[in-house]
Amino acid sequence: MCFKKKIALSLPYPEEKPDYNKTIENTDIEDIRTKFYHDYEIKDWDFWDTVEIIISNQYGVPACTYQKEKQIYVRPEWYNHGVLAHECAHISHYLLSDEGKKEFEIKFNEALLTDKLVKYLDSVNSYMNTSFIEGHAEIFRYLGTQTPENLKIYYPKLF
Repeated sequence: MCFKKKIALSLPYPEEKPDYNKTIENTDIEDIRTKFYHDYEIKDWDFWDTVEIIISNQYGVPACTYQKEKQIYVRPEWYNHGVLAHECAHISHYLLSDEGKKEFEIKFNEALLTDKLVKYLDSVNSYMNTSFIEGHAEIFRYLGTQTPENLKIYYPKLF
């Protein structure tokens, strides 16, 4: 009798827990930004250096992004390279043409059916199904460099 060995999947970039020791005063914006650049293998540092990161308790959610203005607001306890990756993906999505956004939706739905890592992410992360924009951000945030090759073109300035 032959048994197939089951391979356990894991996310290349697992979620970090909030760090409640961080405050507006002691959060190092550039240290986390640089960690993000390295861990996610970001090539276009010049573009991402123009994104304004604001550590703030202004919003009740961990982070929010004004894509057009290239501004990211993050609560200090949630400022880590994974949250930054998610928010930068929102800016990247904004850079897509309307046609590119429609194409991404088609490729995203295909990946949900055919790509084992995207399927796994979908099975452990319901937030990615709230909208195609959130799906776009969650794929980059959790899969990073292991984002399926056919989706990478929909992440301008990140790949």
